[in-house]
Amino acid sequence: MLQALAKHLNIKLEIVVAESVESMYDMLKRGEADLVAYHLVPSRERENDVNYTVPYNHMRQVIVQRSSSSLLKTPSDLAGKTIHIPKGSSFKTRLEHLEEEIGEDILIQERTKLVEEEDLILQVAKGKIDYTVAEENIARLTKAYYPNLNIQLAISYPQKISWAVGEYAPELLMEINTWMAKYVEGKTFNKTYNKYFCPGQYDHVQCSRSKGKKLSQYDCLIKKSAKEIGWDWRLLAALVYHESNFNPLAKSWAGACGLMQLMPSTGALFGLENPEDPYENMKAGIKYLKWLDKYWKEKVPDQNERLKFVLASYNAGQEHVADAQRLAVKYKKDPLIWDENVAYFLLQKAQVEYYSDPVVRFGYCRGSETFNYVSNIISKFQYYKQLIPEEII
Repeated sequence: MLQALAKHLNIKLEIVVAESVESMYDMLKRGEADLVAYHLVPSRERENDVNYTVPYNHMRQVIVQRSSSSLLKTPSDLAGKTIHIPKGSSFKTRLEHLEEEIGEDILIQERTKLVEEEDLILQVAKGKIDYTVAEENIARLTKAYYPNLNIQLAISYPQKISWAVGEYAPELLMEINTWMAKYVEGKTFNKTYNKYFCPGQYDHVQCSRSKGKKLSQYDCLIKKSAKEIGWDWRLLAALVYHESNFNPLAKSWAGACGLMQLMPSTGALFGLENPEDPYENMKAGIKYLKWLDKYWKEKVPDQNERLKFVLASYNAGQEHVADAQRLAVKYKKDPLIWDENVAYFLLQKAQVEYYSDPVVRFGYCRGSETFNYVSNIISKFQYYKQLIPEEII
């Protein structure tokens, strides 16, 4: 969204990662930043210091807890419970209002250490804490990877989610509001939102029996390309579908193009000149997959396991996956196994205690996207195998 806004304003974008919500507001008030781009719930207490943009979303706040026979089912069940929340978040105000509504104390534990909603949700899943609060979309996303979580208890009506600018910048606010009102109604916003917050919500391609067992018009190209890397063509088809929905003109918000959704820098590295040419794009993508397989061959000898490392690297880059492998070694997990080992630590790279670890060389990574990417492609591959049995390939 920020890249789209910067393009609209015809300005260079500079992103500064703040340590907390409080520090974001402080930087804005001191003039060290022009815009806070974060999921902010507009607050009356801050209206004298900042101006909030028109909302780009509406979201409920929910209690995140582990599934058990003693679930909290109503807001009154929060009485006497300790709820952990990030420092400076709007969750504190909502919990304080709930205290008044139910007439009993809720033990609100603000975490002074740098944490985000996802960090605390993971701590609930692991049993380190019992309860936290999160926006429903983030809670739903994390629950996809931790099925022991329960997020059914909502503690608010859908609230406006906005960005903020300094109270000294009314013209910037007006320009952003005009842009945002159009942007959130467009296809790009919905596509991007679904990509990050709706894991697995992709419709499978249906094959028409009258036309034979066919996944796309590019089946022949995919079959030929798959032989070059020794893959089942249905596996490569699953990757292509996930990347571009078999659309050679597809272009992502980040600039990735074509059937294989190669970034311009990656495409150039592997000889891609016309990303919209499906044959050129596929050829460059296969070269990249070959390169990734060679990168991981000595590090992960087992072919089946190595496939998952290759898929993860295609999505997030081999550097982040290598970081996760180093974390697995440090914490005495198996660095040669993806599920519940290296994949687990890729998920942890969204937490400051892990991405700031000395063995981590490439910093923060939202590993949940890559975790979901690998899982989706493998499950789609299994679906395609059922749809088109081996004997008729």
